[in-house]
Amino acid sequence: MADAKRGGREAAQAVCDQMLKIAWDRRAEYVFRAKPLAESVTEAKRIGDAGAAGPVLLIDHCDNCGSGGAQDVMKVVEEILKQGLDDIAIAPIRDPDAVARMVEAGVGANVTLTLGGKTDMPLIGLKARRSR
Repeated sequence: MADAKRGGREAAQAVCDQMLKIAWDRRAEYVFRAKPLAESVTEAKRIGDAGAAGPVLLIDHCDNCGSGGAQDVMKVVEEILKQGLDDIAIAPIRDPDAVARMVEAGVGANVTLTLGGKTDMPLIGLKARRSR
């Protein structure tokens, strides 16, 4: 609660109004605008090819469970393969069917399967692939 000796409620409201105005005036700065996917993958490849001191992380902000994603959209993986990146790790991908098939095949077995893309996302118009 605002201190009555320093202006009380009115002073607190003035500070609040000023903070809200600053936030509103700078609202465009708070919006994340992603580069096109192909451009982001190209940049990650360039950094890796330049001899980065550590791993290059390419984070899929849209398809993570914290953003409401299903964690099985393969657009980033497809672009990575299209651009020929190698020496990569991809995680996490949620695909219980693929995991079950790999477990069934056993350690050391080679398995060909369709990975991800098995969850409908009607709010963004994405239909899942149903093939194994």
